[in-house]
Amino acid sequence: MTRSNPSESAGRYHHGDLASTLIATALEIVAEDGIDALSLRALARRAGVSHAAPYHHFKTKGELLHAIAEQGFARLSRNLEEAAAKAAPGDELVELGCAYVAFAAANPAFFRVMFRPDLTGASDETHHPGAAAFAQLRNVVARLVAGQGRAKDNEVPRDLASVGSSGDGGAATSIVSDAVPRPDAASAAASNGDAALPSLAAWALVHGIASLWVDGPLPALTGGARSPEDLTRQIALSVREVLRGGRR
Repeated sequence: MTRSNPSESAGRYHHGDLASTLIATALEIVAEDGIDALSLRALARRAGVSHAAPYHHFKTKGELLHAIAEQGFARLSRNLEEAAAKAAPGDELVELGCAYVAFAAANPAFFRVMFRPDLTGASDETHHPGAAAFAQLRNVVARLVAGQGRAKDNEVPRDLASVGSSGDGGAATSIVSDAVPRPDAASAAASNGDAALPSLAAWALVHGIASLWVDGPLPALTGGARSPEDLTRQIALSVREVLRGGRR
């Protein structure tokens, strides 16, 4: 595996910008050797600074990983906002999914850190760095669910939309809380409750594709013939047709 020259990381350092340099260097380490290889001591050595320097910004490895996760979710949220703004009416959910997978494929180190709350310590749902990104997804799904009666061809099957009120739906929804929590209480109350499980289903689908692309067999299986966005779009459109009952 190609490694970046430590002197290149150190060369990016400028007085007053050490925190950014440390985050960038930490992402290099994660990309090359995985999260387990990252330590503040190894980070200092790679960045070309004293062993004590990282501790002025991050007291622990967990604090560093939390900062990386925050930055990653901020970037993901911006990408999702741009995708939703450019999407044609009715295609928002598909385009959000494509943007999600494209982000993961382009930023695998960010992606690997963002969904490790056991390491980042991001357990507070209200202030979780991923809350905004998941809220965007829930808002789109809520609009789709709310429009069921007005556009039958775009209907989300009632058994899928209503299962969120069952015992199994509540248990399934709780799985999300550690990695990507629900938005704050006010936003959740404003969203249609029926959107909870479809949002989880949509997120699970695109996150699964992203994970299989970043750390799984999808690139090899596609033979490089498809971009992650194209593959996601084809899968999402196929699922949408299934949910419509095959009606076109």
